[in-house]
Amino acid sequence: MTYEKLSKRTGISVSAFKKIGGKLDKHTTLVNVEKICMALNATPGQLLEIVPDPPESEPKPKKSKKKKKTTSKKKKKTTKKKT
Repeated sequence: MTYEKLSKRTGISVSAFKKIGGKLDKHTTLVNVEKICMALNATPGQLLEIVPDPPESEPKPKKSKKKKKTTSKKKKKTTKKKT
């Protein structure tokens, strides 16, 4: 069935079907799912597939940067007085 025919049966725009079909819009409403199911005489389980997210890899511990100890010797400024 084409997006155009399905659009006429459901009242959902063709552009919305293109987004859903192209996986650009992963967040359609349940109302739209119901309309599609009614138009196709199908159940939500026949239309949808749950795909789990890939496991996130554990972040590597950051290496601690040791601060270099700096010894700052303050030099006294001496000014010569003009006489």
